[in-house]
Amino acid sequence: MSNMIPYKIKSLVFLCLLAVLLCINYGSANAETKPLLDAKNLFIEGNWLDAAKLAKREGSGEGYALAAQITCYYGRFLASEENKEKLFTQAMKLAEKGVEFAPKSAFAHLQVAHAMGRYSQTVGILEALTEGYADQILDSVNQAIKLNPNYSRAYVLLGNWHAEIINSAGFMGRMIYGASESEALAAYNKAVQLDPDSLLIRIEYASGLLKLDEDSYHQLALANLAEAISISPKNSLEKILLKKAKEMQSELKN
Repeated sequence: MSNMIPYKIKSLVFLCLLAVLLCINYGSANAETKPLLDAKNLFIEGNWLDAAKLAKREGSGEGYALAAQITCYYGRFLASEENKEKLFTQAMKLAEKGVEFAPKSAFAHLQVAHAMGRYSQTVGILEALTEGYADQILDSVNQAIKLNPNYSRAYVLLGNWHAEIINSAGFMGRMIYGASESEALAAYNKAVQLDPDSLLIRIEYASGLLKLDEDSYHQLALANLAEAISISPKNSLEKILLKKAKEMQSELKN
């Protein structure tokens, strides 16, 4: 009997140590590095270029993907027209490196689609279609959704994909690429369902509706912009988005 006690104690100690090690490993695998946290804080404060540089320098798949995302936002909202194409080209390369380093990251795959989408809008959707970006964007969005079925922003980009092709290529876009108004609406609705208090999602939804059919969806677009304007901005990007929502609302009401 006395020999059993030390054995039980040793087993208990072993199990406790194993549990601690598992917790440490799980935490380290999911914890963000300090450079990534610093990059996100810089972005929140409005230092977008410094944030992108720091995220890239961090060197992980998530870091490259974050750098791509921030570069896209900078190119879209702050850069001069002549610099947009260059910035979106850089963002595509960063996002692709993000996927290379983190192939199981839904965020990284979505940034490939994000960067390609912004590049396509800059050079012209029809030109981008001839260069094969439509299929690549859709593949990246679908991969992001496969990895994270509740990824609200992935559904926004899916809605945008359908809306952009229908807006630019019409019937041919529907025939060749399978773009669908009903699927665009379903994707936007799914995004709102998952994250109803997102300024970005509400604005993208409104923009997509106007591209699908401004006459038919005028009131629904206004409703989404009203929802967007009711949301308090939490960072530098959302302050820009709030201003954009008010401008869009004013144009639609006039």
